[in-house]
Parts: sequence; structure tokens; C-alpha cells
Amino acid sequence: MLPYADIEDIGTIFIYLCNSKGERLSYAKFSANEFNDPNPKLLWIEFVPDPVNKTITSPEKGGLCSFRLSIHKGDKSSINFSA
Repeated sequence: MLPYADIEDIGTIFIYLCNSKGERLSYAKFSANEFNDPNPKLLWIEFVPDPVNKTITSPEKGGLCSFRLSIHKGDKSSINFSA
């Protein structure tokens, strides 16, 4: 169980694109509130090159990803993740 009472308590979520060595190449930043839909739609994101790791030199080469993410309390049993 997470140590958060509400989704708002989670705050910011970072998703990283890493290479095979585990080095962070680029990232996407979200508010946890963006993922409170129990039936999320497919979300396409563009990653931003990580300014610390200078491997990716152009913003348009940061990468793309699609995913579905829903954050909910563990006590809810009415969410259908099969969609």
C-alpha cells in the first residue's frame, strides 16, 4: 500500500526513457491528478531530453511513448483494466 492518502498527495510523476545501461536519456513530467480516470484512454507523450545526460542533443529526438495509467485507491474493486 502506498503512503499516500489521496492522489493529490502523490504530486509529480516522472516517466523516464533509459538506455540499456539504465542511464536516463529523456523524461516526461505529469501531475498525479492527470491519471485519476478509472478507464484511461491511450496517451501519447513526447519525452524531453534530460539536461544532465547530454546523449540526446535535439528536443525532437527525445522519444515517443504510449501508455494507459490509472491511479486509484487499493480498496476500489470496480475498476475494469481489461479495456
